[in-house]
Amino acid sequence: MIKKAIKLVTGLLITFLVASLLQMFLLIENAASQGITPPTVTDAFFVALSSIDRDIGQGAVAREIRVRGADFQNGAIVSFTDGITVNSTTFDSSTQLRANIDVAAGATVGTHSVIVTNPDGGAGTGIGLVTVNAGPTVTGANPNQLTPGVTNQTVTITGTNFVGSGPPDGIVDGQIRAFHRHGNVTFGAGITVNLVPGFSLCPDCPTFVSATQLTVSINIAIDATVGNRNMTVTNPDGGSVTFGVTVGTVDGNVSGGDHNTGQGFAPGSSNNAFFRFQLNNFASTADFNSLNFAITGSYQSTDIVNFKLWSSTDNTFESASDTLLATDTTISGNGETVNFTAFSNTVSQTTTHYFVTVDLAATASGADNIAGAITASGDIGFASGTSVSGTFPISGSDHSLPVELSAFSGTITQEGVLLKWRTESETNNLGFHVYRSETKDGEYVRITPRLIKGQGSDSTLYDYSFLDETAEEGQSYWYLIEDIDFSGITEKSDPIQVGFSRKAVPLKVLPAHFALYQNYPNPFNPETWFPYDLAEQANVEITIYNASGKQIRTLSLGAQPAGKYLTKDRAAYWDGRSDTDERVSSGIYYYHFRAGDYSATKKMIILK
Repeated sequence: MIKKAIKLVTGLLITFLVASLLQMFLLIENAASQGITPPTVTDAFFVALSSIDRDIGQGAVAREIRVRGADFQNGAIVSFTDGITVNSTTFDSSTQLRANIDVAAGATVGTHSVIVTNPDGGAGTGIGLVTVNAGPTVTGANPNQLTPGVTNQTVTITGTNFVGSGPPDGIVDGQIRAFHRHGNVTFGAGITVNLVPGFSLCPDCPTFVSATQLTVSINIAIDATVGNRNMTVTNPDGGSVTFGVTVGTVDGNVSGGDHNTGQGFAPGSSNNAFFRFQLNNFASTADFNSLNFAITGSYQSTDIVNFKLWSSTDNTFESASDTLLATDTTISGNGETVNFTAFSNTVSQTTTHYFVTVDLAATASGADNIAGAITASGDIGFASGTSVSGTFPISGSDHSLPVELSAFSGTITQEGVLLKWRTESETNNLGFHVYRSETKDGEYVRITPRLIKGQGSDSTLYDYSFLDETAEEGQSYWYLIEDIDFSGITEKSDPIQVGFSRKAVPLKVLPAHFALYQNYPNPFNPETWFPYDLAEQANVEITIYNASGKQIRTLSLGAQPAGKYLTKDRAAYWDGRSDTDERVSSGIYYYHFRAGDYSATKKMIILK
């Protein structure tokens, strides 16, 4: 049976070639009998940016092919065998023609000949110059119904004969170029396809999974036309196919996510906003009356006093002016769902903003954290059965219940004012700075030259101290502690007062002049300290340059009070890294010191 099939296919191919040769010889003989020089066809190809291809797919539409040879005449016509239609022919020269062609979905797969016929009747054939590939087919798209207003919607396309695009774009002569033809997927007006990384010259490129699956990420405009439409899948060789999808109706839209990203909340604090969302684009007004809100993170039921739902006219939360809709005090702990009910709030075409807040117990553990999410459209309830669309889950990130400061005090010593504080626990804590003011409500100036390192996340007791050597005899000061977490979020303690009397222990005399001293150690590897004196309060900045004068690093220390900054716990510190966090190489460097109107420069050496 197989041998018979092979003989049959072989016979058909031989018949096709003999017929093509016979047609060519008849054309030549006819032209020669009339004294006409027939054109010669030697090559035909498709141009795709920086590559040349001689194949095309079934279903390709309006593709340009260049035909080359000799003795072409202005007005010459290009034609093909079996299933390829020529829409137009353009004469470039006696050696090149351009044709715009369509390839039928049922065109014969395999090689095709190209025929050029001149106006004088002379004709030439290029045998087997073009190859037609099997075109793609689509059997499904998931989801098949698309919702207006949804962004970053992933659509999975299944079928056969899918072909991946060529290598990603690259740099050629300083410009981004595509190294190969690209396929694409299009949905029509109101639906855009997100870029695939590396394919910036192909805005509609899909992600090729296999010959039977593609994926695309799309954005559906809120005003996209509702109804049936065609999705078109095109292979890199131009072969294409359409498949029906539907843009459905939607009552409204929801979006949102985290609020006050990374911010920690202190035990005992209230109305801490950690999640926000928006409702809008409703065709008519609707009554929003319930929300099932999933609480995530790691916390105990004793950490929480309640959760609250608020509405707002803008995307900033203010408990004094925003409207409290509902409160849930039923706290069960990790993995619970908060049910906000028994409220009524009207939504419409315009945007209404909502916030979820938490009140914390005074005994809340600093080792815990909370977050939240709306997991599905059905979690948002309406009195009339209205529904909303969005990309779910709408999730927030963790918010820590950060540093639990249990003690903060200051005492007078011979060296200055000794400040001490204790933490019961720490979460995500990078460290501390100390600030000082002459009055409780006055301007607080940072007096720590560099960060006092915290314990990260630790539930054990830890004691800290800092010596203010710049305090003046007979003066009274207010001090506070600033806690900084790894996200850069800060929180300040309540201030304490430390007062002096004239009978107080004499404190160190302040320097009379500004001064910059030699760094130590020097030479060094990899770290060093820059000692200096400040005769009065000033903004301090140190800039580091290499031997060529290129700026390597800037240390901005901010406003610092008068005093001596000589020891390692007070002098400016450099870790030997650049502003891009790279270790600098061995060599000679210069550090330029500026404090108010004073400046000075010194040389140092890194020796590895």
